[in-house]
Amino acid sequence: MSNKILVVEDEPALQETLAYNLKKEGYIVEAVGNGRAALESARRMKPDLIVLDIMLPEASLLMLRKYWTTHRNPIWLFPSVHASQSPQQASQFMHETGVQKAFRAALRESGVKKDATVHTLRHSYATHLLVLEAGVNLRVIQGYLGHASPETTAIYTHLTFAVHAQASQTVNDLIAQLWL
Repeated sequence: MSNKILVVEDEPALQETLAYNLKKEGYIVEAVGNGRAALESARRMKPDLIVLDIMLPEASLLMLRKYWTTHRNPIWLFPSVHASQSPQQASQFMHETGVQKAFRAALRESGVKKDATVHTLRHSYATHLLVLEAGVNLRVIQGYLGHASPETTAIYTHLTFAVHAQASQTVNDLIAQLWL
């Protein structure tokens, strides 16, 4: 084993510090700043370890841990399994077309008639779960989605009834405090 480590970190100072300290310990280190670059580097360098700082909601983390127990692949969370091997032996991650096929099958089985793709989930996550109903700060969502610009993330801030109701209630509460 060559002790190759891939560091995925979007904060330049932290990325530099991690890479420096790992190199100082004798590891071969490649550092990248986003998920797309991480996938490209992982395919090319085949690291022994990937260090990254994905922030997950607790429920998502628990769900992923439960899913992992179904295959226990030592490298990939979503392994590409061929008929001749077990999930534990898979040497590659699931290709994006496999994810898309699984999503289309889930749509059919659920009876949902809307035209949707895996990318639709990203929009739904940002729009409904974060920006609109939960009130998470736009800059936080920008980091979660890996957007370089807040203008890109602002696409998800279109208004729904829930947002209008929340805004009205906030204004009403503020005004009510003025009259006390």
